[in-house]
Amino acid sequence: MFQAKRAVQATKVVAGAGFCAMILSSCISASETGTTQVTPQGTVPLESVKAGMPEQIFKNAHATFIVDTHPAASSGGKTQYISRFKSATGGQYMAQCKDDRCYELQVVYTPSITKEQALATLKQLAPADAGDPIEDDRVISDKKLPRSDEVFYFGNRYLGIVLFDNKQGKQANTVDLYALPPQTALKWEYGTFASRFNLPPSAKSDSVAAAPAGNSAEH
Repeated sequence: MFQAKRAVQATKVVAGAGFCAMILSSCISASETGTTQVTPQGTVPLESVKAGMPEQIFKNAHATFIVDTHPAASSGGKTQYISRFKSATGGQYMAQCKDDRCYELQVVYTPSITKEQALATLKQLAPADAGDPIEDDRVISDKKLPRSDEVFYFGNRYLGIVLFDNKQGKQANTVDLYALPPQTALKWEYGTFASRFNLPPSAKSDSVAAAPAGNSAEH
């Protein structure tokens, strides 16, 4: 079930653990990711990185990001990069990359931040042309863990998720942006629970990849 995956996501930076494999092929053009530049010293401002960026940026920013060497972090042919330090707002960044692109960008906060701060981070992770997010009118509450998610659609190319500490939805610990069609990202993130979401017409895509075998959202 997706509860198990979320439990890992909330603690994997601190514990140093990766999470289960995802099979992916993403085609985001360089023009969609802005003009983030890595310095000759191998640094990049955390606030400038975006979902959908070329993986080369994370590779070159060796003073800002480090490759997660845990076996699970490279399963399925992906590479996970973790920021060596936190942002000004206390967030540690994680970039999931495959096929030379960052298909998922997460920021994990310890301690948690307000919902307003989380929404500001979510918009920051999105490329400039992603548009304004549309919030899903259903909140998927985890029945076994005292927290809940809120889902946001950036057209039919990006899906944002804010993970809260509890069902009151006031303090957020994780901000997540997929550079994938929302229907695909929901399947991978929530498995069979994906059907409980209300996608607006603007978020629907004719191209939806099947969830990979062994995806933790299905267990």
